[in-house]
Amino acid sequence: MSHSTTSGIRVAVSTTLLVLVAALLASAAYALQLRCEGFACTGVGILWLAWAVVYFVVVTLCLAVRKTLPAGSVSRRLVSLGTLGLLILGLVLLGYWQFRNAAA
Repeated sequence: MSHSTTSGIRVAVSTTLLVLVAALLASAAYALQLRCEGFACTGVGILWLAWAVVYFVVVTLCLAVRKTLPAGSVSRRLVSLGTLGLLILGLVLLGYWQFRNAAA
């Protein structure tokens, strides 16, 4: 493959990962709005379980792609920023969950 082809692929993969990061953020915001009412608690639990699986897959992909990008490139900086955002989101949600469970 030529340099421009691999560069284009890297940009496309980086952009896709950033879209996935945004989708995880939006889905977490939506899931936090859901209320538990009887049997619906099972659905909310399944939603969060699925979210956590996708979260770990996307974090792993971000770290793997980041490793392949050239140091100092815009794509690498964007993927690093997205990965950092995901890690912060995960810590915030974990803290919220702990606080909420301690209060219950």
